[in-house]
Amino acid sequence: MIKGFIEVTSTKSNTKHLVNINWIEEIHDNAIYLAFNCPNGNSQDYIKCEETYEEIKRKIAEAQCG
Repeated sequence: MIKGFIEVTSTKSNTKHLVNINWIEEIHDNAIYLAFNCPNGNSQDYIKCEETYEEIKRKIAEAQCG
């Protein structure tokens, strides 16, 4: 574990991502919405995760303490 980061798996690409928890703006169901926009700023960047909402919450709590 790296303090301040969580590892999640994208449902779209089935790849793992390390996410800086300081960049997380919102979690809705199993999607993590990031606090910045995609290039050109037309939509908010997000990662739809294989992990559940509860699993994501647990990972964030562990990353804050770790």
